[in-house]
Amino acid sequence: MKLNNNILFSGILSFGLITILLTLFNIQLFYLRTVFSFVFLTTIPGFLIMLILNIKKKGFWEYLIITIGLSVAFLMFAGLAVNWVLPWLHITDRPLSFIPLFVSFFIILSIFGFIAYRRNKKFYLKITLPKYNLLNITLFFVPIIFPILSILGVTTLNNGGTNYLTMSMLGGIAIYTFIIVIFRKKVHENIFPFAIYCIASSLLFSFSLRSTHIIGYDIHEEFRLFELTKKHAYWSMLFSPNNQYNACLSITILPTIIAIFTNIKDEYVFKLLNQTIFAFTPVMLYLISKNRNIIAIKSYLISFFFLSQVWFMLQMPELNRQEYAIFFFSLLIYILFNKVFRHKQNTILFIIFSLALIVAHYSTSYIYFAILVIYYIMHLIIKHSYIKHKPIINIYMLLFVMISIYVWNFQLTQTGGTLLTVANNTWKNMALAFNFDMVQSGTNNLLFNNSNINSQSNLDKVYSLKSIEYSQLQKADRLYNISKYKNFSPILTESKIILPQIPNIISNFVNTILRINKILLVDLLIFIGLLYFFINREIINKLELNYLTLSVSTLPIIFAIIFIPILKIDYGIDRVYLQTLILTSSLTITGAFYLFSKIKASYLIICIVLIIYFLQSSGFFTQYFGGVPYLNLNNYGDGYDKYYTFDSEIYAAKWLSENSDNSAIYADELTSLKLRAYANLINVRYDIFPSTITKESYVYLNAENINEKILYIKYYTGVITYQTPLRFLSNNKNLVYNDGKAEIYK
Repeated sequence: MKLNNNILFSGILSFGLITILLTLFNIQLFYLRTVFSFVFLTTIPGFLIMLILNIKKKGFWEYLIITIGLSVAFLMFAGLAVNWVLPWLHITDRPLSFIPLFVSFFIILSIFGFIAYRRNKKFYLKITLPKYNLLNITLFFVPIIFPILSILGVTTLNNGGTNYLTMSMLGGIAIYTFIIVIFRKKVHENIFPFAIYCIASSLLFSFSLRSTHIIGYDIHEEFRLFELTKKHAYWSMLFSPNNQYNACLSITILPTIIAIFTNIKDEYVFKLLNQTIFAFTPVMLYLISKNRNIIAIKSYLISFFFLSQVWFMLQMPELNRQEYAIFFFSLLIYILFNKVFRHKQNTILFIIFSLALIVAHYSTSYIYFAILVIYYIMHLIIKHSYIKHKPIINIYMLLFVMISIYVWNFQLTQTGGTLLTVANNTWKNMALAFNFDMVQSGTNNLLFNNSNINSQSNLDKVYSLKSIEYSQLQKADRLYNISKYKNFSPILTESKIILPQIPNIISNFVNTILRINKILLVDLLIFIGLLYFFINREIINKLELNYLTLSVSTLPIIFAIIFIPILKIDYGIDRVYLQTLILTSSLTITGAFYLFSKIKASYLIICIVLIIYFLQSSGFFTQYFGGVPYLNLNNYGDGYDKYYTFDSEIYAAKWLSENSDNSAIYADELTSLKLRAYANLINVRYDIFPSTITKESYVYLNAENINEKILYIKYYTGVITYQTPLRFLSNNKNLVYNDGKAEIYK
């Protein structure tokens, strides 16, 4: 198929006109408006920018993902410009409503289209579809089943069914990966990125689509700020001053634009559409590896290791702002190692994606800048080494990123004070940097996801401190007399587990093997990979030296998070680890191949090790060998109790918002998230103890608080669970709302 200038732009124009008609007439038959609008918004702006920059000589997947990255950046920056300019010109005080956005984007994209057309008059592209044999046709179509199984499995679980479909999906991914390694020499190169995308999206959907409402922790505050922006059709830091979340355009302006044009239910912008974009991140990791001349099957295994992380599957869908930031981070790493684009093109893309990362998420941008600084310092140290070293980062790039972070976080949004507070607290607490308990806690979090926080001693400590705090802050007549609860003491509730389906001695042995396998992959292989490059220094070229230096630059950050307590509390090691895996996953797989290099079946052994890790991280093995129930597989367990949201809880939250007076509102740490997201009730007290509850206050209880008699309160980096004081509430307060799932006392 031959594609020239006229055919190309006629196609873009036709696509645009169809999208406009579907949007203006709100034609949602088979979700046509949603699909066409979302595809248009996430491809056409970036595609026009690519044409303006004359970027053509790239493979399909590289071109597609960079196009999507540019489109998302365009939506944030064009949306921000519309948000500021239209009110300044006194055109409208609701710039992020449909008509102002539609007209503004139509004008901007028309200008982009005109420039792109003029710059590509001699455009010519010959499209040839790859010819697949039966094996490759099969390997192409099989991954399509995984997202379908994921969505059907989630739907079944949400309706009280079993996890058979989701388990089949996870088992199918493992079998597919094993087969693709066996036939690695016969697999067409284009199969790998497509398979990675299908696997990644299916894993993300298996968590994000649980419940018909948003699910997770941070996502509730993200959703609240999105709803505020959409409600006012305007973004302003005044809606939530000094709130770092509010400074993230990825969860304010961006979802507002997507929701308005697609007309999809608000929750599903976060639950579905955002996940379809983040699923390209492992694909970009594959392309980064290929760009470094790593063979296709090894690049696939590098990406498979990344998406096998529990933090990718079960945490990132609740951190939408960081999903976009890590997506841009992966694009930046690709650009830094790109050998095809001209220098000017690389520079422009570096500027765009750096700015997009900065406005997408504050912490990820700080980590990004720290990695660049450490890399540059290491470059200065090794620039006189045995290899003539041309750095991929220069002082001007560092200054640009630093100034951009300063302008956005410290001047425009004025949220940078939190960073200074963390830095100050870190300095003050340096004496605790190598405290054994904190180091052990951080290491366990990285290796085993264990925590000893939920203990009776910690609960007693919290109860005592909170009782003293409230007695000092509240007037005596506002608190209940001690005679009302003189025999009360908080009772810890134990975490729920799945019992093993096999004898304990066998399950204990298997779980030990799984821990050893995890230590090998997470902790040891990265250093074995570094050892391989140290021993084989003669194979290190300029490109690999830059990669190694940038990868090693992430290690001081990981160690800092583990050893410095305040950093571990303010920004978990899991988030940093996942970001740095964009660089270090390759070292891990290199270490694996070096470790098993003397074995003929090294590919199969490494594949099996990775599959075991994948099935462990996804919760598959837990269903048989026992352990903590995973939310993506169970309607049971702490994750389900903490985060699953029912319609009745939202109705109760909205009733409380509409009918409450100015009295204080109490809800546990996790239930309060739903009050914030769906009722904009932000001044909620978490301490539901008889000694801390005021007489005139409201107490909101959800289904788990009532039926399971479980309350949650945050303690350092985890939560403590304790019994709900139902007898005290029923004896001393009136039940003013009860819908069978949620109760409100006054």
